[in-house]
This record gives sequence, C-alpha cells and structure tokens, in this order.
Amino acid sequence: RSKEFLQRIAEVDSNHYPERLGLLVVANAAPLMFNRGVLHDNAGEAGQALRCYKDLLRTSLETGDVVSEALACNCIGVTLQMQGVHKVEEALKYHLHHLAAADVPGKFIAHSNIGLAYQALGEMEEAATNHQQALRYAIRMSSLAGESLACGHLGMVSRQVDLSAAKACTERQLQLARTL
Repeated sequence: RSKEFLQRIAEVDSNHYPERLGLLVVANAAPLMFNRGVLHDNAGEAGQALRCYKDLLRTSLETGDVVSEALACNCIGVTLQMQGVHKVEEALKYHLHHLAAADVPGKFIAHSNIGLAYQALGEMEEAATNHQQALRYAIRMSSLAGESLACGHLGMVSRQVDLSAAKACTERQLQLARTL
C-alpha cells in the first residue's frame, strides 16, 4: 500500500523537492521530505529514504530550521546504523550532529543512539558514557520510559565491564517497567 503512495508522490516529484513543489515554500517542504523518507524506510528502501532525509537536512541548513536539522540527522543516523556495522562510523557522525543541534529530548535520543553505535563498534567505555548521559537527560525530563530504556542500555554495556553495575541497572529497569 505504501508503495502505491510512493509512486503517486514520485509523479509529483522525481528528485528535487523545492523546484518541483511549485508554490510550496521551501521551509514548508520539510514535513513532506520527512514523511516521504519515513515511507521509504518503512518500505525497506533505505537508499531512497536517505535521499529524502539528506534533502531535509540540506533544506533545514539553508533555512536555519534547527528542529528539522536535528530530525534529519537522527533519521539519517538511524537509517545508516540499521544497514549494518559497516555503516556505523558514518551513522555516528550524524548522531553527533544531531546531539549538537538537539533540544533536551533530542539529546536523550542522540546519546542513546551514540551509545548503541559505540556498542556496535565494541567501544564499551564510550557506549557506557553516552548511555549514562542519556540516563541523565531522561531523569532531567522526568521520563520513566526514557530512564528505563537508558538503564537497559547501560545494563547491557556494563555487564561486559562491571557486573554489579549491570545488575543495578537491570534491577532499576525492571522496577521502572513495573510502574509503566
């Protein structure tokens, strides 16, 4: 079903959003670029999704739209990271850019993704540091779900370095999960 929708969108715009959207102002094209990228991602078309997200990033940088910039970097980083360990280094660059542009909830997400990237690369100390930062942001936001997620990530990384810390994180995650 989403493939049919993508084909209809492709009829309106084959490659470049701003020139092909007519009266639509460039800044207002951001939601379309994002939505189109998500549709491609959901259809398993990572290359097409990345093109959409990179168009969103380019447009957001041109217009000074920091929210869309952070969103685009997150989407690019996640899409690259989902392609496998051979893309994690490139994904990490986008996650770090997301971190620099993000608000507090975005910083939680960015630190979580950076931690997962370092974990995939086998750099457990860097992974733990970023999961700890994610935990701090979750607590700052009073997000029990975020705290639970960060504790889970921290527990996975810590089990390879410090078993008692891993146990404490896992117990806290379980406690939080019971309250959610």
